[in-house]
Parts: sequence; structure tokens; C-alpha cells
Amino acid sequence: MSIKSPGQPVNAATTDANTFTATLTGYASGPTGTITYKKVGNLVTLYATAAILGTSNSTGLGMTGLSAAVTPTQTQVVRCDCMTDNSARISGSAQVGSNGVITFLADTVTGALINSSATGFTGSGTKGLSANWSITYAV
Repeated sequence: MSIKSPGQPVNAATTDANTFTATLTGYASGPTGTITYKKVGNLVTLYATAAILGTSNSTGLGMTGLSAAVTPTQTQVVRCDCMTDNSARISGSAQVGSNGVITFLADTVTGALINSSATGFTGSGTKGLSANWSITYAV
């Protein structure tokens, strides 16, 4: 079975699943947590069943430790829900870099516009990934 993804066929018969330890950035001491991935053809889903949260000291949020097996060859930007900022659940985007780093972007509303910003998080309070966080992207 093949389905189309951004310009590439997906072979559903090729699967891989594993975990890695991720460290979140944007804290004095970044929290860590287990991220599970499932790769089907050239599509990857990352998910965390438990929340990964810490006390913010920066307006940015990132993730390091992405497994080489699921690092894209080109940077991918995808929707990302289930994030926490200043103890509130928010939506935004995730920029999954070809360097193995994920940069999270928080959605903010200005008038009738929704903007996504890599510096849109609160520099204090609790932030991170809520329980059952997930993203899907092509590699």
C-alpha cells in the first residue's frame, strides 16, 4: 500500500518503533522525558504519554535528543497541540529541524490574525509538553 506524502510515496509495510530521551530547552535546567516514535515508511509520529514540564526562564521552547532514525532530511513545520505555557494548555507549531532539534512556536492572537512565534512563550511559570503530546511529519 502506498499513500502520498509531501512529494514522496509512503511504503506502509516498512515500520520502526523505539524511544529516546528528550531534553527540553528554555529552562535553567531542562526537564527530560521519554518520547516514543513510530515510523511507517517516511512518516514519523512522536508522542509522549506523560507530561514533560518545568519552570520556564525563557520565552523559547525547544527539544534536543531527537533520534537520528527520525530526523528529517529537510526541516518540517507541523501543527503541534498539547503544549503548556504558564500552566495553560496552548496550540502552536513544531519546526522539526534537519539538525535534530525541534523548535516550538506558540500561537498568539493579534486582532484577527493568528501568529506563531518561537519567542511566544512566557518566561516564567510552568511550560512544556502536556500528557499525550504528539506530532507527525515526513522524513
